[in-house]
Amino acid sequence: MKRSLYALTVVVSTFVFLLATPSPAYACSCAEFVLEDSVSEIGLAFVGTQVDYDVEDEFENDGAKITFEVERVYDGDASETTEVRTHAQSSACGVNFGDGNRVAVVGWGEGRSVGLCTSSITEADLLRVYGDGYAPSADPVSSLESGVSTARYVVIGGVVLAAAVGVYFARSALANRQGVD
Repeated sequence: MKRSLYALTVVVSTFVFLLATPSPAYACSCAEFVLEDSVSEIGLAFVGTQVDYDVEDEFENDGAKITFEVERVYDGDASETTEVRTHAQSSACGVNFGDGNRVAVVGWGEGRSVGLCTSSITEADLLRVYGDGYAPSADPVSSLESGVSTARYVVIGGVVLAAAVGVYFARSALANRQGVD
């Protein structure tokens, strides 16, 4: 009986620990950004108007989705309506340009991740580096979808493990009681 109680305490403690784990702390720090020096790393550059900002996961790197109506494309493939991703928190270099604001956007990697450090880019910068640009495509360009965060997998795995261990010890305790009678 003591063994089962001990095991149950361990399982419950593990479960509480997984849920009580503190959120990560972020601090955004930007070095001076020079567009000309970063052209090879940029996958998407355009000018457009932000029409929507949606937070899907506050703690995931690309946990917020920003939708733009694109006017002009300077690099990469963007449709008339294009989605990019950013962190939901500005302290983690996430950016929200504000619905209705017309801005120049530079995306990294596969071109769909944007951040605070490049939010000072202007249309004049894009014209200077890329030239006149081109019209957005009429076909929708698929966005990068944010996956389930690692923290969620850990919590889900912990719950499943705790449940399995709990069932095991409950069955063991029941079998021991039946064997005693």
